[in-house]
Amino acid sequence: MDFSSNGYGFFFEIDTMRLLYGKYTHVAQITRVLDDVNRREVPLAQVTCKTNEIYGTSEQDAWNQAAKIAREWAEAQPRY
Repeated sequence: MDFSSNGYGFFFEIDTMRLLYGKYTHVAQITRVLDDVNRREVPLAQVTCKTNEIYGTSEQDAWNQAAKIAREWAEAQPRY
């Protein structure tokens, strides 16, 4: 599990796993989001608009794509 603080007041847990076949070899999922101020869980549906699975050609690629979605969502949130 990876926790990354992105400087926007949220912590994201991103898990990756290897796929057995296909163009994309790995999939990442944002599995948990915590508000940095009060450590409350943010509903995942708010963060991952379309899907909870992000595909990539490597583990790092999939993780980076998930981190990009998380960062964009966090940047769009109002500041405290």
